[in-house]
Amino acid sequence: MLWLNPNQVSFAGQTLRPVLSVRLERRGERLLAERGEGERFCSFVDACGERVELIVELEPAAWPDSCGLGEAGELAFEASLGTSDGQRVRVSAEVALIASQDTVSPKTGLKRQLRFLARSTDGSDPIIVEAQP
Repeated sequence: MLWLNPNQVSFAGQTLRPVLSVRLERRGERLLAERGEGERFCSFVDACGERVELIVELEPAAWPDSCGLGEAGELAFEASLGTSDGQRVRVSAEVALIASQDTVSPKTGLKRQLRFLARSTDGSDPIIVEAQP
């Protein structure tokens, strides 16, 4: 899922702005893949675990001064589900910062990506999405 121009983005109590986007990535971990004898393709696939990451893309002015790798806290923001502001949601998750990467291109200029790994203490989905009035 991709949220463009989210509002009120914060991590561990620190406001991040202006944020260009927040992207949610889910990947299977501990994959089990089986093939029948002589078969080229998998006949059974299962992901015994799931890795959930949130990637925040920032403009240079928004780069946080005090976020260190491994720092944990709540990442939260408000965004629209569609192109209008009619249906707004608050998205939050307990996360840890696992990567910080700067990119530069002639087309988009300088940007920073902060990659967070979401965690769940009770085995439920770590991403909480709440409708806003």
